[in-house]
Amino acid sequence: MPKRILSLFRNLFHKRAVERELNDELRSSLEILTQEKMKQGLSQSEARRESLIELGGVEQVKEEVRAVRAGRILEDFARDIRFAFRTLAKSPSFTVVAVLTLALGIGANTAIFSMVNGIMLSALPYRQSQQLYAVNETVPQFAHLTPWGPYFPVNAGNFAQWKGHCPAFSAMALIWPATFNMAGHGIPRQVKGLMVSADFFSLMGIRPFVGRAFLPQENQVGRDHEIVLTAQFWRQAFNSDPRIIGQTIRLDDVPYTVVGIMPESFRFPELPPMINYAPQFFKPIGFKPWMLWSGIGGFNFEAIARLKQGTTPQQALAQLDFIEARIARKGDARRHIRPGAADLRATLRPLKTVMIGSAQRALLMLMVAAGLILLIICINLANLMLVRNAARAHEVAVRSALGATAKRLLRQFFAEGLILAMAGAGFGLLLAILGLRLLVRYAPLDIPRVADIRIGPLVLLFTISISTLTALLLALLPALRLVKTQPVEALKSAGPAMSGSHQSARLRSGLVVGQIALCCVLLAGALLLIESLRHVAHANQWMEQQHVLAAELSLPPRETSTNAQTDHFLSNVLARVRAIPGVRDAGFTSLLPLRGPGYADDIDVREDPPPPGKRELGQISFVSSGYFQAVGIPLVRGRLLSESDRGKDVVVISESIVRRCLHGRNPIGMHLLWGADNNPKPREIIGEVADVRTASDQSSTLTVYVPIWTYNQTNDTLVVRTAFNPSAAANSIAHAVWSVDPEVAIPRERTLATVVSASEAIRRYETFLGTMFAAFALLLAAVGLYGVVSYLVSQRTHEIGIRMALGAQRSDVLGMVLREGIKLALFGVVIGVVVALGVTRFLSNLLYGVKPTDPLTFVAVSMLLTGVALLACWIPARQAAKVDPMVALRHE
Repeated sequence: MPKRILSLFRNLFHKRAVERELNDELRSSLEILTQEKMKQGLSQSEARRESLIELGGVEQVKEEVRAVRAGRILEDFARDIRFAFRTLAKSPSFTVVAVLTLALGIGANTAIFSMVNGIMLSALPYRQSQQLYAVNETVPQFAHLTPWGPYFPVNAGNFAQWKGHCPAFSAMALIWPATFNMAGHGIPRQVKGLMVSADFFSLMGIRPFVGRAFLPQENQVGRDHEIVLTAQFWRQAFNSDPRIIGQTIRLDDVPYTVVGIMPESFRFPELPPMINYAPQFFKPIGFKPWMLWSGIGGFNFEAIARLKQGTTPQQALAQLDFIEARIARKGDARRHIRPGAADLRATLRPLKTVMIGSAQRALLMLMVAAGLILLIICINLANLMLVRNAARAHEVAVRSALGATAKRLLRQFFAEGLILAMAGAGFGLLLAILGLRLLVRYAPLDIPRVADIRIGPLVLLFTISISTLTALLLALLPALRLVKTQPVEALKSAGPAMSGSHQSARLRSGLVVGQIALCCVLLAGALLLIESLRHVAHANQWMEQQHVLAAELSLPPRETSTNAQTDHFLSNVLARVRAIPGVRDAGFTSLLPLRGPGYADDIDVREDPPPPGKRELGQISFVSSGYFQAVGIPLVRGRLLSESDRGKDVVVISESIVRRCLHGRNPIGMHLLWGADNNPKPREIIGEVADVRTASDQSSTLTVYVPIWTYNQTNDTLVVRTAFNPSAAANSIAHAVWSVDPEVAIPRERTLATVVSASEAIRRYETFLGTMFAAFALLLAAVGLYGVVSYLVSQRTHEIGIRMALGAQRSDVLGMVLREGIKLALFGVVIGVVVALGVTRFLSNLLYGVKPTDPLTFVAVSMLLTGVALLACWIPARQAAKVDPMVALRHE
């Protein structure tokens, strides 16, 4: 083996010496044979001639030796590459078009794959992240009624039982959102963090790079005043001061001791919808007794668990469900759930799956779209190479006649395709880097793991792989027909007749049909997404968005210690905001429309109680007077909340409650049983308002509007309607709030139009990318059809000349060429529609208000493709109609 490697090295890097040795050896052998022949009585010239015949020819022997020595394959490949470069250089326009077209396709695929890899494929940045799972609870009877869907947050009391009786897990931790005000650093600011159980950091396999993590005893109430900062918050708020460890900072006017700082690389695994932000700090939960009540309800926490090595998720889930069934059998008296009246189960999902969420479907859709674009590009280029290679039939015939095998010819065509693909990959990689920056820069904030998107080794391997595959498609498909041509026939035809063979024409036509069919699939998907986006936008037009400002307020503890203090603060703020010139209406809410689900509870109307087991869940929204007028929620019947209702037990309900729970009965005067802290009391229904949505692409939510003075909130949103641009009133509104309490933080102010736009951002982003791919595919299909029809016209110039000489009108020629092109287009459209009807079903989860088999969409796709096909065929058809018969006949 070492000798073989040494021989390969010499053959590759010392070619002249090897060739010189071969020449010397052959010369020596020839001289020895010649001397032996001369000894037999032959003359020198005759002896040399006989010796050459016996050797079989010097050059032939050299070729035989070269064929078996190490490195011959590499030498032949290098020779093929050099010849391919010379061949492509003779057709610069074809080469440039092919490389740029491939660059667009490979660049688009690489950029999208980088997103797929960063978000879906790459491992989470935690120790053995494949063992991390998100644990949730679910009550099957209520799963379809809640804003969370089937996955409920976790009851801390139930979690405590899991932790002691589930040996399948090596560690489990609870997480709860935490928002505080931090004063003393200029304008009051809101800081967002997480309350975590003490073993959170060990479970994630992360340690603070400075200081320590939490101790087990710090989970207890009164001993939970430690805090760990993220590196980003430490840098922004404390200028990376290393002396911060051991110092005290005040959050909500409560002292907390900084005990650690997380590494710069640490990124918390966001768990939507409850935790969809990057935390600035962590603190122990400090479990209060009421938090640890187990039962069917109290779903307040997110939970993460780590499986033990060798344990399967199915085993862990079986252990969890055993405990859940035991809890369900006891019922829940505090929440009026009889024993056995409801089922309680656990769910277990990989942590990465939860983080990615619905983005997975959209990413896969974009990956498929990008792959189809690359396939269409390959088909287009294969068609171009068919036309180009047809002109090379004479060259191939000559090479075949000289002894070139089909394998040798295919290898040459592969070398040409490889050069085109690699050049396209190089430029495509540059386009991918630029495109990826734009994709990430303009990506909605809700897309998960954006920070992990980059072009890494796996992406480069992907680029090389698709480039090699592209080379195979480009080279072998057009060349297979050419290398099977009989040399004698090709030499007779000298190219033109050969290029116009029926088999080649059918292959080119088939490629165009396939191109149009693939384009039809992409267009159908894009139009369905566009129509879906239109429905979403229309569904949110009930709000008067242009003159409404929403300012989030974070109240200090003294303003939320009692309901009366919270009410006093909110009343003063409303009075001062309403006094600002140009303000028409103002009100408070605990949750804006389209901002996701909030607090949910039972819908129980005293006059129309629900049947056993049929209780509906609805969203409880705390609002003040003026809120409905400020947002623009229409009143259906009854009246809205007013200042005169202060201190009264009244509510306003949405019309979906009337429709689903009261079966259309007039709700005014009825009483809803609801109360905070599981203490229901009858509250008179005074009004019915139009439905709102918690998300732009979800159905309306059952909503109960409770006066905000009923339940004190630490975070409320002030909604203000103005007579002018609301952003211009932002400073005045902020000063009005601070005039009541200067320590109130205002973390964010934005218009209602911005809120609506943000809720539609991901859908708009997906639709834009899908439409861009579809438009590109449409352009490629048009170019492909134009190219084939133009080529057919050029091949039939003589025939067209004869037709016109015999009396055919230009309109006849025009119709003949158009029929050829439209026939191909219609075949492609029919095949594409059939395929699209099956493929678009996979988009059903991405659609809103439109079915994946929407007939109007497919009619529009068919008409659009047919119209583009007519335009693509019209240009060569007009050229054909202008053919001069005499010129055409002389040309032949």
